[in-house]
Amino acid sequence: MLAQESKGPSVTVNSGRDFIPSLSREPNWVDKHALRCVFTVSGMPSREASSFSSHYNFPHHMTYLATTSRLAVFAMLLTVPALAFAQTPGEHDSGPLQTAAYDEGSWGRDAGFGGTGFIWAGEQGLFAGNLLIGQSATQISGQAYANPQEFTTVSAIVSTTPSDPDFDQGFMSEYDDSGLGDPLGVSVVQNSWTSTIAGFQTFVYYNYAITNNSGGDLTGIYVGNFSDWDVMSAVDNQACYDPAGQVLYVWSEAGGNYFGTAVVNNTVSGWDADGSAGNPDDAGVWAAMTNGGGVCSTTAGDRRVTIGQGPYDIANGETITAEFCMVGGTDAADINANAEACAAAVMPVAIEPGPDGVPGTHNLSAVYPNPFNPQARFTLEVAEQQNVRLAVYDALGREVATLYNGTLSAGPAHEFAIDGAGLPSGVYVVRATGEQFTDVRRVTLTK
Repeated sequence: MLAQESKGPSVTVNSGRDFIPSLSREPNWVDKHALRCVFTVSGMPSREASSFSSHYNFPHHMTYLATTSRLAVFAMLLTVPALAFAQTPGEHDSGPLQTAAYDEGSWGRDAGFGGTGFIWAGEQGLFAGNLLIGQSATQISGQAYANPQEFTTVSAIVSTTPSDPDFDQGFMSEYDDSGLGDPLGVSVVQNSWTSTIAGFQTFVYYNYAITNNSGGDLTGIYVGNFSDWDVMSAVDNQACYDPAGQVLYVWSEAGGNYFGTAVVNNTVSGWDADGSAGNPDDAGVWAAMTNGGGVCSTTAGDRRVTIGQGPYDIANGETITAEFCMVGGTDAADINANAEACAAAVMPVAIEPGPDGVPGTHNLSAVYPNPFNPQARFTLEVAEQQNVRLAVYDALGREVATLYNGTLSAGPAHEFAIDGAGLPSGVYVVRATGEQFTDVRRVTLTK
């Protein structure tokens, strides 16, 4: 992982190959997997040097807080493996949002932690991020902070035209996990889309088509997104989850924008918002992807968050699709609305043909009455017979009730009831997931 350096004197770093980040401008990046770290400070009184060193937390994010005109030189020597060479990414730019897509499983920044990151409304929010595909706590393809990445490029990034008319920027690449000592035997075709169209500029959509090339069936596969969001200062971040938009988001107590990742077209299998204890290993990200729902952070820290979906069973030679939206917003309500907008952009929600004459997939009514006590009702109509799952989630994203899980016939609307007798007062989310759609409704239980 890399260490973040903030404003201050210039620094010389030796890490297999030399580079000099200037601390007099925006943050630069140096590798944090150091075998040795030596600080040499000259021209600073011992009292100020002591104060200065107390604000450095290595190998955590490093922030220079002391300021003095008498500080002449600050040099740092790191003995670390050489960083991976920079790659040529697909550069997304919707106007208010800039980010980069790569061809080895990382996003925003490459395995050497160079690149655009994720800039929303002029504010940089991302330190590192990558795709995770796992079958157990000891077998994960796509380890966080791996350098080089655990995925091997098959086809480099190329520009594409998105198939969805709401998007006008696209990039595609392919990679696999064949370079690992214990590969799952999967390949990934990655498509990332953004849009310069008003109303669609707040997110980037990632579609991962994951194929099983192992020679046997793969069962219990989870797909996740790991993101080390650093909003303003890395040390004062908080994180939480909104089940309506299925978005895990991070913000700074000092202000600024909100940044997050949402699961699209599947239910969330788990998430972790409190990853400040250290760099997550395979067991850590596996637990986050499979815990059924985490707990929002309560103290400020460096948030290294993971959100997952699954499980998937993939027969040999077959392909499943996992989808995520990386989202920016001005506050919690805005980032949730933008996550829902991204999901709506890639999934039609009207059962009747729209103005363009394209048929829809379903119609999920409002929940009524709302607020309710103790029962509420809603209807769901589907255009084609399909398997449908209806579930209720609390404000932390935990499933509290399964209303239906089976085949739903096309035709007249089907009515369902929510029984709140055994539930505490609060806001709940009803989620309907079919083979062709996912949709949600909020409802409040007041006792």
